[in-house]
Amino acid sequence: EMRAVKEMELLDCVRFVPLCREKGVSESACPAVHSETFLLDMSSLSSLWRMVRIGIGMFFQPLFWRMRAAYRKLVKDQEQKQKEEQKLKLKQGIKYFYAAWAYAGWIRRHRHLLKPGDVIYSYWAHYNLLGIALAKRKGWLPAGVRCISRGHGYDLYEAERGVYFPYRKMSLEMLDGLFPCSEYGAEYMKRRYSVIANRVQAAFLGVWPVGADDEERMRALRPTDKVIRVVSCSSVIPVKRLPLLWKSLAEFSAQLPMGVVLEWHHFGGGEGLSALQAEADAKAAGYPRLKTVWHGQTDNAKLREAYLNTYFHAFINVSESEGLPVSLMEACAAGIPAVATDVGGSGELVRSSGGYLLDKEFEQAAFNQALDAILQGGDTARRTAYNGYQAKFSAERNYTAFYRQNVKL
Repeated sequence: EMRAVKEMELLDCVRFVPLCREKGVSESACPAVHSETFLLDMSSLSSLWRMVRIGIGMFFQPLFWRMRAAYRKLVKDQEQKQKEEQKLKLKQGIKYFYAAWAYAGWIRRHRHLLKPGDVIYSYWAHYNLLGIALAKRKGWLPAGVRCISRGHGYDLYEAERGVYFPYRKMSLEMLDGLFPCSEYGAEYMKRRYSVIANRVQAAFLGVWPVGADDEERMRALRPTDKVIRVVSCSSVIPVKRLPLLWKSLAEFSAQLPMGVVLEWHHFGGGEGLSALQAEADAKAAGYPRLKTVWHGQTDNAKLREAYLNTYFHAFINVSESEGLPVSLMEACAAGIPAVATDVGGSGELVRSSGGYLLDKEFEQAAFNQALDAILQGGDTARRTAYNGYQAKFSAERNYTAFYRQNVKL
């Protein structure tokens, strides 16, 4: 997004302000320019004294002490196991309140820089929103300053993801605009918080192209007919269901003609990676036609370079929950057609790019059929994927439109 801001020549009216200083970095290191739009972010706290001051200030806020009573209503009828889980969420709520109070403190200290027509823009709809709400309640936001936020996954579907945001409704009501990254997310928030429905509008994210429109070059990279190459990209966490993906690919490989190999490349790390690798290795002997390549945690530039210099037949995502994954956008921008579960906003991207959607609880036969269809599509499927990206998920088009329409620069 910052690249779009730079290319729109807006750096002289955008100020990116880390809420708290990293070790060795002062606030003066941020662009000290005239600010019509403030981009606020939360970095790790490095000063013990600052943490103490924020904590003490938080303890003097009536809303902090009311939070426990308000939260108890949510767990009154829960079973004991669920109550234990809810206690952990209450601790999470205290953590979020702390971060929100720190956010509000930044606004208080810098309110002299804010003028009518300025915009406070939060990239995530999490504790930042409560921070904005607390600042408004304290009278720290000058009149005429607008507050908007994007929304993605866990920060929209907090109930489904097991996340607790204190005073959620109050925080959302303080916003002038909420912009989920998918139509699905926008409709979800309109239904769940009808009081702000007229201030909710989908705003797609976007990625930059990597040269995948060079079809002649990509044909030269195509492997032999004896190799089918697929790719996935995600953290190795339960919601991504990578063991299910491995099993689905293994079963698909078992029905391939003799001599044909299915090569699965996975980009992404996480605490579950070692266990997943061990499970795959233990079962590998039963599926000799499946070859797995683990790339681990990969820098985004290197990931996109790999997409450009490797012919992948398909990108696959079997998550049980999503916002609108950037990983899918990057695959389509590289001309890689997708097979994905129809969860969150994934369908909006996959449909527009000619890919294939699976039910959340899909059967193996459906998986095989979808991947077969992608393989049969060949270069036509790649072209459709790239055209779908260009039409709806171009970073230049989407971010330019967002700033002009919503930030009103």
